[in-house]
Amino acid sequence: MDCLVLHRIVRFFQGRGFGIQSPTDYAFVRYVINERWPYYVYDDMRALYPSIPRKKEKLCQLLFRIANYAQAEYIACASDDEMMRNYIQAGCRKSQITSGASSDKSPTLWILPVEQAAEIPLADGSIVIISGIRRNRKARHTWKTIKMGDRATVTYDLYDVGIVFADSKRYKQYYTI
Repeated sequence: MDCLVLHRIVRFFQGRGFGIQSPTDYAFVRYVINERWPYYVYDDMRALYPSIPRKKEKLCQLLFRIANYAQAEYIACASDDEMMRNYIQAGCRKSQITSGASSDKSPTLWILPVEQAAEIPLADGSIVIISGIRRNRKARHTWKTIKMGDRATVTYDLYDVGIVFADSKRYKQYYTI
């Protein structure tokens, strides 16, 4: 059986947020991660990028929704992909997108590949989106280390993407979506 099909079967009952007791976490899963209704920029972005592959479009739309949710003043994005940055900027027009943290700006939203994720300082109130968490054995180990770390309190495993919330006032939770 195809590995992706097996993972979809295993995650079927967790995908819509069933079983999540926290109202905040449930709302994030239901209305940010799994939002099915089209947002106001989806048609504009499809017109701007007509030949975008479906998997990349879904990732960019997820980044758009998370940027819209976070409304961060500074966003650190490790990717130089113009399309990805445009989706993120559309999600929060007031945000300044940088390549990393500087001495006077502390990003509250980080978007990076798994190779760079272990190196960032995870400040309280930060949201980190990590891509490629299932790419290989080392990536899976890095994701597990981040997930079990002291600063990561709420984590969402979306198979290819991991989302980490750092909030010292919350209890540690791991969700597989």
